[in-house]
This record gives sequence, C-alpha cells and structure tokens, in this order.
Amino acid sequence: MEKQLSQATNENMQRVALVTGGSRGIGAAIVDRLAATGYVVYFSYLQNHEAADDMTKRAGRRGQRVVARQHNNRDADDVAAFADEVLSTEGRIDVLVANAASTVFRPYAHATDKHWRWTFDVNVRAFLALTQRVLPHMEARGGGHIVVISSAGARRAIPSYSLLGASKAALESLVRHLALEFAGRRIVINSVVPGLVETEGVQVFTDEASRRLVRQRTPAGRLTSPEDVAGVVAFLCSPDASMIHGQTVVVDGGYAIVG
Repeated sequence: MEKQLSQATNENMQRVALVTGGSRGIGAAIVDRLAATGYVVYFSYLQNHEAADDMTKRAGRRGQRVVARQHNNRDADDVAAFADEVLSTEGRIDVLVANAASTVFRPYAHATDKHWRWTFDVNVRAFLALTQRVLPHMEARGGGHIVVISSAGARRAIPSYSLLGASKAALESLVRHLALEFAGRRIVINSVVPGLVETEGVQVFTDEASRRLVRQRTPAGRLTSPEDVAGVVAFLCSPDASMIHGQTVVVDGGYAIVG
C-alpha cells in the first residue's frame, strides 16, 4: 500500500502546468495554488524580475518546483517558444492557464489601430499560439486542462474598457469553440471571470470610492481575492471538473446577480 501511495504521489508531482503572467496578482495566486496541489509550474512574466525571483524562491522553500521565464506575450513566436521549452524539458504540459493580459484604457473614439493590435496580440494571438502548441500534446497524452482568465468586460459595458472587453469576449468565444472540438478528446477547456480584485491592474482604472461601492453591492460583502480565483482554477484543472466544458465561471461574490 505504501508503495502504491508513493507511486501515486510521484506521478502527481510530475504533472506540469504552464501559467502566463504569473509573477503577481491573480497569476501569482494561481501559480502558488497549482504548486501546492503538486504541479511543476512554469510561469511567464514580462518585466518584474524581483517578483518572479521571489515566487521561485518561496516555492523552493516549500519544497515545490516553480520555474520563471521572461517572455513577451505580444510576440506569438516568443510565446510558442515558451511552450516548446516546457515540452522539451518536461515532456508534457497537463495544464495551461492563460492569465497574461494587457490593454490601454481609453474611450473607443480615442483608441488607435496600434492600441487594438497591442491588446489582441497579447490577449488573443498569444492564446492561439499556445494552444496550437499545447493541444496536440495534450491529445497525444490522453487529456489535459486549459483555463482562460477572462473579465466582466467581455459581457458588460464598462467605460474606457472597449479594447480589453472585446479581446476577452473573443477569448470566451474561443473557449466555447475549442471545447466543442476537444471535449471528446478528454481536454477540459473553460474560462473564469473574476470579480473586482484589488490588484495593481484594478487600481489603474478604479478609485477607492468605486471599490467601496462594489463591496457594498456584493452579497458576499467583500471584493474577490486572487486566492478565490486560484481556487476555482485549481478545481477546473481537477478530475472533478471532467464534465465542465466550454463554460465561463464567474467568481465575484454574487455581484453579477444583483448589478
């Protein structure tokens, strides 16, 4: 029995997750949660070397294996190279979490072609590059899990949010279409919409008064935490989620049902 448990543990520790944008906020919480669940986690980051280094060292102190790689999510070739590196090194990717995102917050009338290209390159083309690399390997290995971190702006109209909202809506559509194509191949693909999370990104386009209003209107009585989102992502990457395909799970403390 002990030998069987040891073999199961070893197999669990060998599972590999790739997370984009994992050095801070929601991405960092997802990396921490998957590492705690037993995954070897590779995550990408753009510029914050100190945060990325802190993540890997903290995981190492806990006996977990977390690997940081600097990559530019705007460059589809660079993103594909990241997936290729993980596959070459580990021989597998069991979980892909597309979290990295970027945009420019401004009214639609002031958005230029450059802004649109930037937003869709980082948020949509990067996801296409990753899935084109990862899906064939998941299929060959008999399954896998993909989770996209979306946004309420994919379905709701938010001032100065048209670029990001449109790109996230495109991602949610891709999730549904990929699920239709790959669910029968034991690949579970879903998206998660966080509520308002107090991260550096949220503080760019909200003020304290707005955040206080969201707290007051949220049935759960508080804002969503990065850890709340990470817990749902971990569930969607577990065997218990094997019959959840092409769905968008909202993690917002009930805000969407009242507002």
